[in-house]
Amino acid sequence: MAPYFNDSSDKQIRLVSALCYVSSGIVGLIYILLNGKNNRSQFFQFHFIQALLLGILMVLFSWAGSGIANFIMGVLGLFGPAAAGVAQTVGVCIGLALQLITVVLWIANIFGIVQCVRGKYADMPVVSKIARSNMR
Repeated sequence: MAPYFNDSSDKQIRLVSALCYVSSGIVGLIYILLNGKNNRSQFFQFHFIQALLLGILMVLFSWAGSGIANFIMGVLGLFGPAAAGVAQTVGVCIGLALQLITVVLWIANIFGIVQCVRGKYADMPVVSKIARSNMR
């Protein structure tokens, strides 16, 4: 795939692609519903799928952060008051680690927005490979 979006005159595609990252793909879905089959831009499809994947990952990690931390704290809390301090420390560490992953995903979203505005494909290690494999 070319590193740059070839049609530099079409700023609408760039804008909609950048807004996909802001809305986790909802703007792209609305754009697809309004345009129907008229949109064949691989640039838009790539960024739409990638923004959708990043949005799903962000939601999963933010939900998992609180859920996993609470679960581990509850399990370790079953061992009595001696394990309560350890349970809380482990829960906080897991929660912080998953929040850090969420921050990294936010940074990836900002990177995607910047690359869309520049007219380039935002290559991210795992997400871009999945996005390319799901394009038509």
